[in-house]
Amino acid sequence: MRKRPTPAQLQAMTTHVNYEVYMLGKTAQMLTIPISAAGPLHDAVLESFSFHARVLLDFFFSEHPRDDDLVAGDYFDDPSRWVAARGELPIELVQVKDRVGKEVAHLTLGRLRVEDKRWHFLAIARALSEVFERFTGAIDRDLLSPDLRQSDVSEED
Repeated sequence: MRKRPTPAQLQAMTTHVNYEVYMLGKTAQMLTIPISAAGPLHDAVLESFSFHARVLLDFFFSEHPRDDDLVAGDYFDDPSRWVAARGELPIELVQVKDRVGKEVAHLTLGRLRVEDKRWHFLAIARALSEVFERFTGAIDRDLLSPDLRQSDVSEED
């Protein structure tokens, strides 16, 4: 059975949540640089981006967390308050978890069926950043780490 983290643990973990959002935004921006348009550098940055996206997706929208997973609902006495505050899963995020699993994290036959290999990385980053802002706006301010910084994703796909 999952135990709710202590307030000190929750506060400390916001630094880690922020890191995921920060890296998601920075890798999305890096993917817009023409020098990284193809080849191993592009692929490494895209893999990093996709993993950060999946971590955040699991944090914000997890339905069945493991015992030691941290999820956004842990920051609320009543986790349904987070579900109401976050809203529905944005359309830009619907396929992210499966795509990361099948196209990046695991060698699957599903890779052979992928017709459109483009990632709309800035739209994904923006959608997750908006959920992050809803999260930081909804939780008790005492649970935010003092060094919390927000990512800034402002360019178009």
